[in-house]
Amino acid sequence: MKFKNGMLLILFFSLLSILKAQETSNTVSISTNTAKPWTRWWWMGSAVDEQNIKSSLLHFSKAGLGGVEITPIYGVEGEDANNVPFLSEAWLSLLDFTIQTADSLGLQVDMNLGTGWPYGGPQVSLANAASRLVIDSLMVPKGKRIAVRMVPNAPKDTLGASLLSVLAFDKEGGHLDLTPLVKNRQLQWKAKKQDYVVYTIYSGKTGQMVKRAAPGGEGYTVDHYSKKALEQYLTRFDAAFQNSGNGLRAIFN
Repeated sequence: MKFKNGMLLILFFSLLSILKAQETSNTVSISTNTAKPWTRWWWMGSAVDEQNIKSSLLHFSKAGLGGVEITPIYGVEGEDANNVPFLSEAWLSLLDFTIQTADSLGLQVDMNLGTGWPYGGPQVSLANAASRLVIDSLMVPKGKRIAVRMVPNAPKDTLGASLLSVLAFDKEGGHLDLTPLVKNRQLQWKAKKQDYVVYTIYSGKTGQMVKRAAPGGEGYTVDHYSKKALEQYLTRFDAAFQNSGNGLRAIFN
């Protein structure tokens, strides 16, 4: 009987331990910053000052936020005199103040890798700007000889355009590569055997500028598909932060 009662006690405490473990495992801890909600913090024209930065961070902290992601954007009408150029010494000083104040309140700070959208800015040259494919076509009847300058037909397509390929297609889908025949941007060729459609293909530029850029962030949109363009784009940030140990948690991309 004593043995039976002892086994029942062991079983009871075992079940109690399991239930306690389940209760513990189902409890969600929100003690870390990354487990708390964050907010995107628009800096309109980066027209911010230390007093208002501190006041805003106090509100964020009391609301239970874990941190902020700073994104500069276009300014407010009539406030131009208060705008602070992106990545200038004054801007970086305000960022440092923001991070130090946030840290004292238990908050963390991220920032965006640009202003407005898409990414771009004054460091983006035309060569590294957003690109697009430009295709022109020309009907060439059998027996006709053409002499064509290899530039896009539409003036808007000529910005930064470079020739990629020239292909002539017949009605059956066969094609000839005419690219090697282009000399000094000029194609001279005769359609000897049949009618052809000649396609000229260019790498062109969109000409798109950063939309809603913050002061100091204006310029061409970067070519997101080019490693060289991205590396060049990042040099501005490398220069701005090379001697900084300001404690940014992360860069938002």
